[in-house]
Amino acid sequence: MIDWFWRFACMAVMNVPLEQCSTAALLRVHAQQAERLLGDRIVRNAEAVRIEPGAVMLRDGRRMAARYVVCAVPPQDLGALAPPLAERFEPSPYISVYLWFDRKLTRERFRALLWSPERLNYDFYDLSNIRSGWQAPPA
Repeated sequence: MIDWFWRFACMAVMNVPLEQCSTAALLRVHAQQAERLLGDRIVRNAEAVRIEPGAVMLRDGRRMAARYVVCAVPPQDLGALAPPLAERFEPSPYISVYLWFDRKLTRERFRALLWSPERLNYDFYDLSNIRSGWQAPPA
């Protein structure tokens, strides 16, 4: 799905196949589109130091009104920005397991299972179908 999205976006936006497209150029176009939509609501090179109800405080002292805030920080850093919000989160370990089989199981790169409360794993990637050099386990 991710591969399909970027291939489609590349052809629709840049009019070239993904293999021939500059990543920087494609992302620059996406940034320009976002900036056109968001206008003066984009603040560059600003560091948030605190999130409070209805506003974000920046390192330079500015207070920006914000109805919604996306916190794209590691969970352990959220406490410094918004202690009341951080208290509502609890750690959840992510476990990743790599298995190498003695034969090829599928030509698919990815498959997913439907959610079930009894199931701990949902998505499966065959990295040998995605990345070169993953055909055999590490030595």
